[in-house]
Amino acid sequence: RAIELCLQLYKRCPTLLTHVHAPGYFIGENAFHIAAVNCREDALCDMVEIAHTHLDPELLHETLTSQAAGGFFSALPTAHYGGTPLAYACAFCLRRAVALYLSLSTRSTKLDSSTVSVNDPRRACTLTGFLPLHAVVANGHRAMYDFLVELPELPSLHECRASPCRPCDRSARSNRPSHDQAHM
Repeated sequence: RAIELCLQLYKRCPTLLTHVHAPGYFIGENAFHIAAVNCREDALCDMVEIAHTHLDPELLHETLTSQAAGGFFSALPTAHYGGTPLAYACAFCLRRAVALYLSLSTRSTKLDSSTVSVNDPRRACTLTGFLPLHAVVANGHRAMYDFLVELPELPSLHECRASPCRPCDRSARSNRPSHDQAHM
């Protein structure tokens, strides 16, 4: 229920999507990181569409390239998630979300191709240097690795749904503290 409420708020006030944690343990983290780490792919895809539709190009770029860089993200396993929302979606095998992020580069006039790139060094994690592909390998997600290395020809969103990768059962979630527990 809380997720639906947040989505309603984002639809009414899309600039809420641009908010990040201020200085402290979770600096740079935004709602996109949180949705990915909690495997809320449907909500994440809705958020990406809301942001793309309603944010101006500068805010959209800032939001999609935000780096989760607080102290919480410097230790394992969170250090293996990468830094950007795209890297998080990759680390948690959210294929539809990854395909949606990457499609923005080709269908959007608001963004340049580096904003949501899997291999642009400007999008490397500021803590580890990880790009999304590194995050996938560090978390042992072979199916997601195969998906990413076959880019730029992205499968349709329907194909992404048909062959899921299951990070919630694998290393990306097994040893990490609960996001809710960490925020307490």
